[in-house]
Amino acid sequence: MVSKRQHPSEWAGLLQWSLQYHDGTSEAAMNPMSDEDRAWLNEALSSGNLVVDEVARIEELVGALVRKSEELREQPGAVDEEVDEAVDELIDIVSQIDRATDIHRLGRFEPVIALLQTENAQIRTAACEVIGTCVQNNPEMQQVALDRRVLQYATHLAVFDESASVRTKAMFAVSCLIRNFPAAEAMFINEGDGLSILCRGVSPDPAAIIAPADGDHAPPAFPGEPSIPHRRKCLHLLYHILKSSPANIDACVSLGVVPLLAANGFSEDDIDLSETSLGLLHFIVSTSPAAYAAVTPELQSELQSRIDQIDEMSADEKDFHSIVASNATNLLARLEQSPPASRPIPTRAPAAVPAAVGSSAIATPTPNSSDAFVATSEWQELRPGQAVPPGLHVRLDMTTGKRFAKINDPNEKCLQLQSIVVKEGDNPVTVKK
Repeated sequence: MVSKRQHPSEWAGLLQWSLQYHDGTSEAAMNPMSDEDRAWLNEALSSGNLVVDEVARIEELVGALVRKSEELREQPGAVDEEVDEAVDELIDIVSQIDRATDIHRLGRFEPVIALLQTENAQIRTAACEVIGTCVQNNPEMQQVALDRRVLQYATHLAVFDESASVRTKAMFAVSCLIRNFPAAEAMFINEGDGLSILCRGVSPDPAAIIAPADGDHAPPAFPGEPSIPHRRKCLHLLYHILKSSPANIDACVSLGVVPLLAANGFSEDDIDLSETSLGLLHFIVSTSPAAYAAVTPELQSELQSRIDQIDEMSADEKDFHSIVASNATNLLARLEQSPPASRPIPTRAPAAVPAAVGSSAIATPTPNSSDAFVATSEWQELRPGQAVPPGLHVRLDMTTGKRFAKINDPNEKCLQLQSIVVKEGDNPVTVKK
């Protein structure tokens, strides 16, 4: 079998090149084929194997990743070139919607999900990338992933993993699973404290964004500062959520998103962060009276300073920062107008959150404030729709879907792989299996 250069696009490209060369119909006739390419083409033509069996390759590549996971079990920081090669080829295959579905039908999606729990960071990163590619714009695979608790696993990795590369790829997987899939978006926001995660993820200093209500209920700390790619992914997902569901804006305002977006807009860290942050800030102050009111005179002064700074740049630099300047100018102009009308922002109906495979979907319950939960130091089961006071420790049984709660013990160590940060009332608490 011909080695390495086996992807159909490579075959087609080189064969077309060869035909053009032999019939003289293109400039290829002016650049004869190299001896290496000629030898490779002759081998390919003689082998008779011009089409890759992509279904079979899915089996082989997932198997290779599983084997590498075993080999690197006790080497959390090790990097293996063969892993990258296998992932690159697998990503290329499953980026096709039909092949992404095939990975599940072949029974190879579950092994990839299991790789999220491996000890090696490179393998966890690979699993997140493969999962994100499989579910992106693919409702069938989004449902499959949601049924298998991938949202919980990926969210946990995006928040708590020690590796910055894993956190970034995990956020990619979360974003691909949520976008254009209301059930996953509702679960992420309502049960996963998703808005808080994204606001903190956008910030270069996430610990400074959300002040705890008291010393006993401080939000869990990140293992490290978010990288620029991680911040970009959080920002773009936050933009998507707020544009599609403006009712979430006020919750983000209470999390300090206005000064946070402004700080990113003034920053030189990354041009995309700056442009997108100012664009999102313009949208939310034009939509929410609370967001408009959160803009201080100092912030407006900094906006003007940023515009003046760009105006004094050289022609090339000014052109590079033109969108930043335009967004800042539009935002400042909007702030000089009247605030948006105080009117209820329409919300979408609660999305149906599916249960595990084989069971019927369960609608997200609406909390009943008159049926409040009375917490003790012992676990108690929560009834569907029962309101929960803020700051409790809540546990989700991922098998039955039932929830249990008790008084939070700050000394209790409970952050395991299946834990995620959730929001009950006004404060974040933790959920674990």
